[in-house]
Amino acid sequence: MRVFVYILRCADGSYYTGSHRGDDPGARVAQHNAGVHSTAYTYTRRPVELIWAQDFERYDEAVAAERQVKGWSRAKKEALMRRDWPELKRLAKGRSGPGGPTLFERNLAKALAERRMSTKSNPGNFFEDFRLGQVIRHATPRTVTGGDVSLYTALTGSRYALFSADTFAQGCGLPRAPVDPLLAFHMVFGKTVPDVSLNAVANLGYAEGRFLTPVYPGDTLTSSSEVIGLKENANGKTGVVHVRTTGVNQRGETAMSYCRWVMVNKRDAGAPAPEAVAPKLAAAVDAKDLVVPAGLDFGAYDSDLSGSAHLYEDYATGEKIDHVDGMTVEEAEHQIATRLYQNTAKVHFDALAQQASRFGKRLIYGGVAISTARALAFNGLANAAYTLAINAGRHVNPLFAGDTVYAWSEVLDRAELSPCVGALRLRLVATKNKPCADHPYKNDDGEYDPAVILDFDYWAAIPLS
Repeated sequence: MRVFVYILRCADGSYYTGSHRGDDPGARVAQHNAGVHSTAYTYTRRPVELIWAQDFERYDEAVAAERQVKGWSRAKKEALMRRDWPELKRLAKGRSGPGGPTLFERNLAKALAERRMSTKSNPGNFFEDFRLGQVIRHATPRTVTGGDVSLYTALTGSRYALFSADTFAQGCGLPRAPVDPLLAFHMVFGKTVPDVSLNAVANLGYAEGRFLTPVYPGDTLTSSSEVIGLKENANGKTGVVHVRTTGVNQRGETAMSYCRWVMVNKRDAGAPAPEAVAPKLAAAVDAKDLVVPAGLDFGAYDSDLSGSAHLYEDYATGEKIDHVDGMTVEEAEHQIATRLYQNTAKVHFDALAQQASRFGKRLIYGGVAISTARALAFNGLANAAYTLAINAGRHVNPLFAGDTVYAWSEVLDRAELSPCVGALRLRLVATKNKPCADHPYKNDDGEYDPAVILDFDYWAAIPLS
């Protein structure tokens, strides 16, 4: 049986070093968080998070390593946790005991040598790696295919006629069925993850999202992001990065542009803070800036085939719509969806690592909640198919496998864009494990209902009568 030496970060920012016999250090972390050891240092400092662990074959080796790490300074522990071998070597230089280097130090020296040989992998950017005005070109270009569209339909259950049938889309003036703008959005978003949010704590919000050119099967999307805001948090351990991401097609036409902001870990808590810059973002995309897809004409719209007779004039500002149906999200399905978008965020896939997180399990990508809720919104908004803009978005609470998603919408505004095309500004609220007949949202103090997982503000095109 192996023996692990581990370091935990406590809720108060302090560190705890311990050892554990067994094959799963995550089980020990769970014990600390459950308060099993009432006399332990961590009991009053929960929750804790596993930061670093190393296994040993012999118990005496592990005990010696644990004793040594416990005596290290905070700076040395943090260098170890970051795997910052050059800094750790500098801090430890010349400090071996009179008997020469310990086994742990010999192992560390070996790790240093291995580190020099393994610098080809991408650890992702930390907060201090971002610079204001920096432009990042993201890998990998993605050609969207009919197979992608079919898989997206299978994973979300989306029934919007405009994206389901070439014949219906052609009846609306388009050459064929376009790709759902949200599928294109997730693909463009997925490209940004390795460079922007691989080391993120949380994706905080969206703004100024505009869909400018329709995407059709066969189009190739490429993503780039500009850093438009930086602000270190008061704890000195994280910072907020604002980026404006653009997705372009193979002809160089901009398919979409949106802003998002992410809380990202720092590599070194002692690194100097950049000058704080917070971009001024619009609360919503103005109706005059909405772009109707080229050729879109609802003049001969077939509401029998679309699934609903309710058009622009049938919706009133302030109206609330319960979408009635629920959809349970399964573990395999959400991972397939996230892989479809080539989103590499560790929190969605690495079950072993997530055992030591504050939730103890994998999180579902927020885009799954968005697309699931939009698919549910067909029941009540079947003719508001095409997303024109994302005004704002917030992932309020986490979603996990086994949770059932429900949704409701509120009409915030309306606009007539052409003689036959209107737009509804909609607030889409998704909940988990709570039906939405009473439209759960916020209480009188402005606090979200605990069941709310998504607050999403967007514009959608809808036929005028």
